[in-house]
Amino acid sequence: MARSLSELKIFRLGVMLLIAAFLSSSAAMLSFSNTFLLLLAFIGLLFFSEAGSPEFKASSLFYFSLTLLLISFFLISHVVFFIGWDFLFTYQADVFVKLLLCIPVIWLIYSVQLTGREIILIFAMAGTYAVFYSTAVWLEGSPRGQGLLESPIHLGNLAVTFSLISLVLFFYTQSFWLKIWLFIIFLFAFFLSVQTGSKGGWVAVVLVSLSIGVYLFFVSKKMFWLFIGLLFGVMSIMAAIWEQLPVGPRLYSAYEGWLGYWSEGQVTEGSVGPRLEIWRSVWLGMADFNLMQWLFGIGFMGFESHWREFVESGESLITSEHPHPHNDFLQLIFEFGLFGLFLFGALLFIPLKVFFKGVWFLKDNDKFIAFSGIILAEMYLEFMLSDQNIFVKQLLFNYVVLSALLMSLVQKKTRQQLPLLNNKEM
Repeated sequence: MARSLSELKIFRLGVMLLIAAFLSSSAAMLSFSNTFLLLLAFIGLLFFSEAGSPEFKASSLFYFSLTLLLISFFLISHVVFFIGWDFLFTYQADVFVKLLLCIPVIWLIYSVQLTGREIILIFAMAGTYAVFYSTAVWLEGSPRGQGLLESPIHLGNLAVTFSLISLVLFFYTQSFWLKIWLFIIFLFAFFLSVQTGSKGGWVAVVLVSLSIGVYLFFVSKKMFWLFIGLLFGVMSIMAAIWEQLPVGPRLYSAYEGWLGYWSEGQVTEGSVGPRLEIWRSVWLGMADFNLMQWLFGIGFMGFESHWREFVESGESLITSEHPHPHNDFLQLIFEFGLFGLFLFGALLFIPLKVFFKGVWFLKDNDKFIAFSGIILAEMYLEFMLSDQNIFVKQLLFNYVVLSALLMSLVQKKTRQQLPLLNNKEM
């Protein structure tokens, strides 16, 4: 018996290390993160019988995995119908195929039933990447778009994700040393997001910080003032090194781009003006949609063709190439229609339903686990407004795995604390 218990502990530790390795490598935008996902999926297939159990079918994780399956098959059929089978394994389209790997990973997460401490340990191990990556960026000194900052927007968004969730988990854990490490992750991940110059990530920081502040104000005045103190400390550090940060020039460039486009009808240097012009082209294109196009879109990569025609017509204020409209919502409606938007919306709102119930029903500090899931979804909703995120496998898969981890814990704690809700879908 002792041996089997020991083997179980080793297995759980192995799963935790693999999940942490996947989360950290995908957050660093490393290509070999797929290897860890594949290993997790292979282990998850061993729990196929669990996927057919009544308990799993009664959980929101079942509907979450079913939504992934529907999204994958819908997008695969879209690519095959509009472009062809051979395109399925090329850049971006391969995301729709690899998305299927996330389903057995969800089975694995549900079956292992990790504890709150184990999930925080996973996050703490995974978040350690930010300490090394931020330090390496500072030592390298490469400009934005080069070297370690080759994918600044996605790096920045993932850094914001780790920074703010680690801050919420900081209030959840009772372990002194875990608190210290989560705070270190919060700081380094936050400064990594600053280093990337990702304005969309900064907007998420502001909005989610407001959400955290409002939540803490009603939960605990002591935690609220501690949060205010942490924010003041971070802002003080930023003020001390302001001249070395890209924040000022990036924000001023955004202001100039917005002002130039709306007041003068010109596109200035920067990213705001081109985005506004691209979004205008999408709205003009959708004005000519028929019913079928509104329902199912014009096909994968349809925007790229539309944009090329828009530029060639001479109506565009810019002539640069853009394969996507820098807004996931517009891309979903334009290429996959309202049905595609509904499917991806379900991927966000199924977890949100669980997390909101958790915040409402769970007791004491357990509410923070559910709240961390709410801000995870909030951040991704905000990321989707200003760039392409859901078709980037590192961001999409990172969101799916983090959501599944938090959902499994919230559902387990809800069953433990509220036995009368056992028969209700969570």
